[in-house]
Amino acid sequence: MRTSSRRQSSNPPSPWWRSGTLWIFIGLGLGILLGGFLPQDQHPQAYLFFRFLSKAFIQLIKGLIVPLLLSTIIVGIAQTGDLKAVGRMGARAILYFECVTTLALVIEGRGRGAPGHVGDHCGHLRQLWPTG
Repeated sequence: MRTSSRRQSSNPPSPWWRSGTLWIFIGLGLGILLGGFLPQDQHPQAYLFFRFLSKAFIQLIKGLIVPLLLSTIIVGIAQTGDLKAVGRMGARAILYFECVTTLALVIEGRGRGAPGHVGDHCGHLRQLWPTG
């Protein structure tokens, strides 16, 4: 008879209402409901309040991402120990970035014309980068 080599967790499973996924979907549903019941033209104060909250949330997320990303990169390089391996990882990351960026430009080009096309929604960019 074979026994499982997994260690049993000493922590009991958390209750279902403490799941992060559940709260994300609750917030999504509340956003849809409040957006439907409090439209911008009829309730401008509510719209401005929720707009402020959303902008503040995005700024908080942006403020967390940069230090988290930087510390992850520093710890990853420090734990690797081999500079050759770090160079290979960097080369792969640059190659991946270039391929994904090229793919995004190709997809964008199929949707609106030629890649780099400045549409009507980006009229202010025409002053910076004239297209000819």
